[in-house]
Amino acid sequence: MSFKHGLLIKHTKVSEYIQLYPGDSHKKWAKILDCDNHGMIIQFTRIKLNASMSGQTPAPGETHFYPWNKLHFKYVDKEEATKASFFAWNDKRNVRFVQQS
Repeated sequence: MSFKHGLLIKHTKVSEYIQLYPGDSHKKWAKILDCDNHGMIIQFTRIKLNASMSGQTPAPGETHFYPWNKLHFKYVDKEEATKASFFAWNDKRNVRFVQQS
């Protein structure tokens, strides 16, 4: 078994789903696709935007690499990580929410 394969098994043994940066304004959940001694490759499964905050967030389905020194996460179950995403935008009158599964 290679180091890379062993590290992936270690991280997916608890759960293959994570919430990135718990406590962040915009909530992000993802599935672990791969990891090695440099970091983790994830695919976003759910996003929940905070309508009162700005900032760029990934879309569900996007794949990103995070180096270990910039990665903070907690393990979650599949049910939590794959619930519907919520997006918001301002239509010059009010904020509307859209549910996307």
